[in-house]
Amino acid sequence: MEAVQAAAEAATQATAPAVATTPPEIASALCAPDAAAANASAAIAEAAPNASEPASMANASLAAVATEAATTHAPAADNAAAPATNAGSAAVATEAEAAAAAAVPRLLVHRLEKYLKKRQFVKHVLEAAGITYASVKKPPSTTATVAFASRDDLERARKLLDGMQFKGQTLVVETWEENTQRKREDVQQKRIAVMAAAQEPPQKRKKTEDGDASAANAADEEDQCSEAAPVGKIPAHVNEVVAPNYGTPYVDQLEVKGKAVGQTLLHVCQQIRKQCKGKLPAWITAPPPPPQKFHCPIAYDHKVVASPVTEGYRNKMNFSVGTDVQGKPCVGFQLGSTVEGVTVVGYSDDCPLVSERIRQLRSAFQALVERSGLPPWDKVTHYGFWRELHIRALQSGQTMVTVQVYCNEGDARLESVAQQLRECFLPLGVDSLQLQLHGGISNAADTDAALMQLHGPRAVRESLLGLSFNVSHESFLQVNSAGAALLYGAVRDLVHEAAPGGDALLLDVCCGVGGIGQVLAPLVKRVVGIEMVEKAVNDAKANAELNKLTNVSYIAGKAEDVLPATLRQFTAEFPTAPVIAIVDPPRCGLHSTVLKSLRCCERIGYIVYVSCNPKSLANDLIALCRSPSQNRRGTPFAPVRAVPVDMFPHTSHVELVVSLRRDTATPVPEKFRPRSQRCPATTVVTAETAQDALAPPADTGLGQEMACASGEKVHTE
Repeated sequence: MEAVQAAAEAATQATAPAVATTPPEIASALCAPDAAAANASAAIAEAAPNASEPASMANASLAAVATEAATTHAPAADNAAAPATNAGSAAVATEAEAAAAAAVPRLLVHRLEKYLKKRQFVKHVLEAAGITYASVKKPPSTTATVAFASRDDLERARKLLDGMQFKGQTLVVETWEENTQRKREDVQQKRIAVMAAAQEPPQKRKKTEDGDASAANAADEEDQCSEAAPVGKIPAHVNEVVAPNYGTPYVDQLEVKGKAVGQTLLHVCQQIRKQCKGKLPAWITAPPPPPQKFHCPIAYDHKVVASPVTEGYRNKMNFSVGTDVQGKPCVGFQLGSTVEGVTVVGYSDDCPLVSERIRQLRSAFQALVERSGLPPWDKVTHYGFWRELHIRALQSGQTMVTVQVYCNEGDARLESVAQQLRECFLPLGVDSLQLQLHGGISNAADTDAALMQLHGPRAVRESLLGLSFNVSHESFLQVNSAGAALLYGAVRDLVHEAAPGGDALLLDVCCGVGGIGQVLAPLVKRVVGIEMVEKAVNDAKANAELNKLTNVSYIAGKAEDVLPATLRQFTAEFPTAPVIAIVDPPRCGLHSTVLKSLRCCERIGYIVYVSCNPKSLANDLIALCRSPSQNRRGTPFAPVRAVPVDMFPHTSHVELVVSLRRDTATPVPEKFRPRSQRCPATTVVTAETAQDALAPPADTGLGQEMACASGEKVHTE
């Protein structure tokens, strides 16, 4: 073992003599078995350039990356020799391994037809082979996931399925653990290739990249279990990743985004014409307004509304903590995709998205990470301590800092780390300081992850359009405060256009901290907000009290779970009020159940859709606006107006607001009318039946809550 350690140290010194200390990853690899460490040394020797050439700091990172591969195969017993400062991380890793071992046994079945239906797979493969299973997932891909009640059932199924002939293909199976390990090894190899390409001279880089691509293609031919991601490369500057349009004049950026919005709306019309096959909705049969080719006028002379601020406009930044191309700790942005082998983190002070206040706080934390002696988190080896830095610097002047680390409650290092964070940030005037403990291996922490309040209140306050909003760490708020004022103003104009009388019932779906709904509250009779993050709902209630709004209520729960019952209750409570739905979903768009509820409740006359993702917006608009069918029952909607607002200068993203109204001119055949999903306009709902409708099924365990701004439950008289 001493000989292996000496060889690894010699290889590191040969490739990077300028590095004074051994990175934590190499120290961890030295604790691995001799064979694994020898493989790491061989990888270093193969990937490193001639030792006689001048070595750059990137060579040191390459050596560390190659040596890290050994830690992937190291047994838990050998990891006990890791440095004492990493004891907490080792404990968490052990817990994670134990949890994985106790997880539901799952088997992945590869080489199926991409669009093979789940029922066909179950009938013709599982049931035909006499396999006992617990559940099956078959998305539109070539792989199905089968869960089993026991490991014995899994092993029996594996023997029956592996090599089975089905529709001209030989099926290949692997366990969930084998799949995870294979992907990790693939990423590890890609990372070595990425770092090797990063240090090659420019004239040699093209040849290296071609070789990497050839190797990736060869690997794809050998392993047909899944579609392997290509090998990535490290960009020359961080702005290529976070602000790719920074070098383009802002006027030209707006023009490009305007064309992209037009293409999205045109795609919606084309797909509806294609899907409806002659039975077109009435709204699409009329000629589009010139000079457009699509049936949805873009407001403000067909132009994108410009952001009032284009430099340092983000009020929230999420920084990753990792290592830069030189192998040093870095608080910044990941410069590529992990599955493509790019785990390098980079940062530059000339990034146009970052404000001066956030730069100051990030710089202070960077210095803390460097002097702490605790390693950054590695997304491939799942080793390290510092994970992420979240900063909210609001235009109100208040600031929140949340530091995410890899450990669990009770870790001996937490007290010292908490004190270091206080000493780092409190002199800089931070209003709220939090430490989040994330002991999992996924990038995103669970909503119930432990959050230690180190200083100040749990939430900070933002001011917008004359209202105040409390914002906690988990809450969603538009990242461009100046642009949000324009966005909310556009939504307000569309709602006033739809219901100028002020007597409307407004459903605010995916309401976050209640921003849009509370801005619109003075224009309508009642606002009902729905949000799945319970802490955000608590913020929304507090904001309503803060803004002295008495006509708002909030429901905690997933929109797809609570929206049908909510519609039944409040449309009965306000039998004559026009109903408007505001939807501001995440990037993935609306759940299919939400789409069905919105379309089938004929009382909803208008929808205002706020989207940050053109692809999911197009899919949802097609579902809402196409002709009635077996799967899309009820009267369709028609697009009325679109308002694009640039909330993200120097990027390709744009916020798009689209107003929809019921297309009552489109006839709905009786067979396509809503059935059980129909919201009766005249049915009287008693207090008991309303509460029963809102209550979750007994066997789901789903908790729901409805409360007014005062915190009291809503009851229907």
